[in-house]
Amino acid sequence: MANSLQSPVFTRRLLPTLRMQKPLFCCSRKSAISLSPRHHLSTSGPASHEDYFRNTSRRWIFNESDRLNERYVKFRPTELQRIAGEAVQDYCIGITKLTEGGFNKVFLLRAKNGREVIARIPTPIAGPPHYTNASEVATMNFLRTVLKLPVPEILSYSTSSDNPVGAEYILMERVKGESLSSRWLSLTTDEMKDIMTQIAEIERRILDFHFPAYGSLYHKKDLDGEPQIPVVDEFCIGPVSARQFWHGERSRMKIDRGPWLSPADCITSAARREIAIIQHHAKAQPRQTFLLPTDHDILPSEHTSLLSQFLQLARHIIPPDPHSIPTLRHPDLSLSNIILAPGSTKITSIIDWQDAVIFPRFTQAGYPAFCEHDSSQPQSMHTPSLPDDFDDMGPEQQRQCMTVFRHQEANLYYTAATGVHNDQHMHLLRLLSCYVL
Repeated sequence: MANSLQSPVFTRRLLPTLRMQKPLFCCSRKSAISLSPRHHLSTSGPASHEDYFRNTSRRWIFNESDRLNERYVKFRPTELQRIAGEAVQDYCIGITKLTEGGFNKVFLLRAKNGREVIARIPTPIAGPPHYTNASEVATMNFLRTVLKLPVPEILSYSTSSDNPVGAEYILMERVKGESLSSRWLSLTTDEMKDIMTQIAEIERRILDFHFPAYGSLYHKKDLDGEPQIPVVDEFCIGPVSARQFWHGERSRMKIDRGPWLSPADCITSAARREIAIIQHHAKAQPRQTFLLPTDHDILPSEHTSLLSQFLQLARHIIPPDPHSIPTLRHPDLSLSNIILAPGSTKITSIIDWQDAVIFPRFTQAGYPAFCEHDSSQPQSMHTPSLPDDFDDMGPEQQRQCMTVFRHQEANLYYTAATGVHNDQHMHLLRLLSCYVL
């Protein structure tokens, strides 16, 4: 058992000052992976690079070779080091593989002058390479330069693999700090209140910006000759980069990916997309009791019929403004994507904006995963508390109780902070608690 699980028994008196050294709680759909030891690999020869290219942190019991191929990216580490060195105007002396998920590989590059650079290289299943990288870069630059929000500075990027590195990449500054996940269970109540207030204020500043259309953000130069709607300065809205519009055969089909001027066109695009893919590529699925417990085969015509019925209803069930105005929101506001200043509760950076889209506001509303409210239960504004026998529990049981307690506490203070600092989002949270949209 790891040392972090052999920590002394918590007591309620110790909780305000306790600081755990390792992340204990992770809600990110992209970051929740089992990591192998970090790879400090030499760049002396091709054989030593293989662990950079392949997935080294997961195994699969079904179709493993396919899953590994989806996550294999070959590139030139020495060229990545060279470009990182140029970005910080010094020689880059080392490269370390930090982590990998389904959609990206993340590397740390160090320069002689002490500066550190984060490199993100998308995997083949991340989505359309050009749009995925171009949109993430533009979104981060927009948030940083226009809205003045704490996101990393982009140092260099490429939306094509036709470059010396041999792969698409994003280079950004490494922000010093600790992920919220690493301090989650050791926060005091006052620290929790402060962090939730900062999150609510950051979300309000994003919601306050009025976008002219729906789609994904880009720099105008990255959409040369393609449909685009100007936003401000060099930014524009273009086709949606979300992988749902590009996965599999969809990438080769001429389907409506925006940008859209009306919420109805945006909302119905998904149904029209799936009708097109079903009509051209779907096959009848034979009944399988275990996977598909039905009494008959599933026919493509049944899917298209249901989607057609949705298209007839959609324009009548979309909420009116302001609930449908174009809105940007972080696609995965997890604990691991919120960075705090060392020894402080100040949020210094919010990372991982890949797949961020501008969609109707009512589709963007909701709680972050780390404080998500169970919609089947009434919203409680009562202050949560630990069980009376908490001090008598063993370490693992205390840890479980603390996880539940922290989730309840985060939900309470996120709701309260949103009510005070972001009334537009609060109104939608109330709406979503009353209706299933």
